[in-house]
Amino acid sequence: MLGLVSNDYNKLYFAHLIVIDDQNVIKIEDNFLYLNGKKERNIKEELDIQKNMMEKFQKFNKELEDNYLDYENLIKKYFPHYQYIKYTNQLILTPFNDILTLTDDGILYCNNKVYRTNVDYVFEENVMNKIIVYNDQSIEYLTVNFESPLAVTFNPLAMTCNKVLYSTNCLIMLYNKKLAIIIKEYDYLDNKSHGIMMNGIDDVEFKSDDQDELILIVGKERIMIDLIGSCIHEVDYK
Repeated sequence: MLGLVSNDYNKLYFAHLIVIDDQNVIKIEDNFLYLNGKKERNIKEELDIQKNMMEKFQKFNKELEDNYLDYENLIKKYFPHYQYIKYTNQLILTPFNDILTLTDDGILYCNNKVYRTNVDYVFEENVMNKIIVYNDQSIEYLTVNFESPLAVTFNPLAMTCNKVLYSTNCLIMLYNKKLAIIIKEYDYLDNKSHGIMMNGIDDVEFKSDDQDELILIVGKERIMIDLIGSCIHEVDYK
């Protein structure tokens, strides 16, 4: 996981693991963190870096509102050192100012360095939360603020599902008959998404190629969800 985002969206934290330590004396004094009396970190300097990072991210997204189709050129403007990668399928900016590039052959780069392989898609739940979908039906959060319905329902933050479906506007995960659906607004920059949770689901599939309608299979019953209106009603059996 590349990083964690606080619930108030104001502070960013780089972390692979957070440890609560009650065996050592930790205190902050004059903007420095001390461990057992030894100066370890400059807290003010780190917070300033995080503040500048968030301001840059917000400025990028604000400009993107006026010219959404110019994503690639805006990346070049704000991150001039980024090198375009051939056969790019997806280009994504995280709240940590990391640039993610997914190529047609399933290689995911982070800041031009290989981060993961065998990647099928990166789902952007909102401007904060980014989720990797792998070829083997597993998922992994890249960044998360823990207000995501998936993060609440499916624990840990990386797991192999029985089935994963996705489109640009929804992510569907089935695991042990537990179904999680994340649906986001068509306007990505509105930063809105909501989740639907269900139990007892045997299988799931898109009804058609437009991927706006979902079929839930429960025994012999087939139930349709309109993913745009989030309406549920029965459909005919096959």
